[in-house]
Amino acid sequence: GRGWRAVVSLPPALDREKFRREWGKVAGALAGTGKYALDNGSADNQIMVKYSTNSAFPDRIAYVPDEYGDLSDPVYLGPDEDDLATLLQLLDRHTLLLGTSGNGKSNIANLLILAAVRRGMAVIGIDMKKGVELAPVSPLLVTVAKDGEMAREVFDWLDQETDRRSDIMIREGIRNWSEEFGPYILLVVDEMAELTDKRWKVDGLPTLPELNAAASRLYRAFGIYLLE
Repeated sequence: GRGWRAVVSLPPALDREKFRREWGKVAGALAGTGKYALDNGSADNQIMVKYSTNSAFPDRIAYVPDEYGDLSDPVYLGPDEDDLATLLQLLDRHTLLLGTSGNGKSNIANLLILAAVRRGMAVIGIDMKKGVELAPVSPLLVTVAKDGEMAREVFDWLDQETDRRSDIMIREGIRNWSEEFGPYILLVVDEMAELTDKRWKVDGLPTLPELNAAASRLYRAFGIYLLE
């Protein structure tokens, strides 16, 4: 199969944190070349151990078109190593994609962009690799910033948009943004490390990483979400 799961009940003298610290010794004594994951069990003295083989996905995962049209529905990304659905909620949260080069971050971002557009979101891209990563979905985007100067313009516009939306929310007496007053916005940044390039620094102005950090703190209240 693709692995196994087990519940480990620890003796009173061994707490979970110590077990985690010593897990490398335990794993080294077990047969197999797969990977292990640890999680806390339901009881204070329990640890959940999950073992997955290295070849959990020997074949390419098939793309399944997202048919939902409601932003409240999660997006299906594909199966996990146990053939269970991997779901991601776009609304009411920001999303950070992490992974080493060549492991599918941009493909997942493009899949999420397709789902966002189907759900009626206005999608804005910042692609510091001259637009190459977002090129497959660029016709669906409102705009794609391909360098630091354009990225700064995007952040400036979004700041103005949050001011406009805050005025609407105060006038209407609402605390959460509604599509009644305009679409939800998804800002896609691919990729964040490129924002730190010294070429894009402007004396007397916040850096692009600072603008991005401010966006992650403020935008969500106004129906604007980040995918990075």
